[in-house]
Amino acid sequence: MNALRDKFTVRLPTPLTQLTNMNAVQLAWDSGRYYLDIDVFPDGTLQWFFRDRSSNELDGTDDDEFLEHVPNPLLQRLDLVLR
Repeated sequence: MNALRDKFTVRLPTPLTQLTNMNAVQLAWDSGRYYLDIDVFPDGTLQWFFRDRSSNELDGTDDDEFLEHVPNPLLQRLDLVLR
């Protein structure tokens, strides 16, 4: 989770935040072309979803996949939102 925390030291647009039906905190950014959301669960695991509306590219975790670390593809997608 340190990699994600380090990324948040960079100025990010304020995310839309909400509590999900699985008691996760969802952080979502919609910059027009790109959409990214990260669900952080009480135990520290996470799920994420990314969409590039121009290319229709999708990325992220499967619905039943919970990560204990921040994968590089998520950090790369977060960089796209920062642009």
